[in-house]
Amino acid sequence: MSENLILGNHVICEAFECDSDFLNDEQRIRNILIEAAKVAKTDLRDILIEKFTPYGITAVAIVSESHLSIHTWPELGYAAIDVFTCGDNSDPVAASEYIAAELDSTFVTRNEIKRGVILYLSRNRRGSMFNIDEADLEAVEDMGNIKEVHLND
Repeated sequence: MSENLILGNHVICEAFECDSDFLNDEQRIRNILIEAAKVAKTDLRDILIEKFTPYGITAVAIVSESHLSIHTWPELGYAAIDVFTCGDNSDPVAASEYIAAELDSTFVTRNEIKRGVILYLSRNRRGSMFNIDEADLEAVEDMGNIKEVHLND
């Protein structure tokens, strides 16, 4: 078994009992994403926001390292927060915590997923850099965020 390389960290949060007015305020959501990108230590490239009728917002901040997003349900006081960053220098957890706090949530759940787990092994029959066997699959499953792994022949 060789060393693993994690390409990115994906943080998925659910924020409950948020301030409903905050969740429906397009400018506030934009400002939260701008600051969250700084908190995450990422390079902000663009922000896209769609406001829905009668209420709700979907907003995505495109960063060089990937993205931050907020999907709101003001009528439920709920926001779905998604922060995915690549590289070792960014901090998606801090960004997700910042977003939840700025939405004035009282209860937050957070899941962290390691993305792009690469096993550096010898070349296989297809000529790729991977030669994954059953022991490697068990090691990947042991990382905790993968429910099922199988080989495709």
